[in-house]
Amino acid sequence: MAPAVRDPAGYASGSRRGREGARGQLHPPADLGSETTTSDELPFKIVRANRQDDLLALALALALNLPIARGAFGAAVGMYPQDLIELRQGARIIQSSAPRP
Repeated sequence: MAPAVRDPAGYASGSRRGREGARGQLHPPADLGSETTTSDELPFKIVRANRQDDLLALALALALNLPIARGAFGAAVGMYPQDLIELRQGARIIQSSAPRP
């Protein structure tokens, strides 16, 4: 039996991740669209700011819906407990890791 041939993306030609073409070329699954999503279409943002320098903010994640954004927020708070983490929708702050005054 011949070993599986891998394409440049690293998929085996017989893998279930895609369809095999006429010459054994791997094609992406049909349900994956070729459209790309821009950050303007993802309304929720997880932002990390260092407690010493609140002016410098780094976007950690973008999400399309609130449950995914809340999950990413929880993960970010666990990964960076010393930093200020905010879940934002545009300019609105939905959730923050800062203690309430």
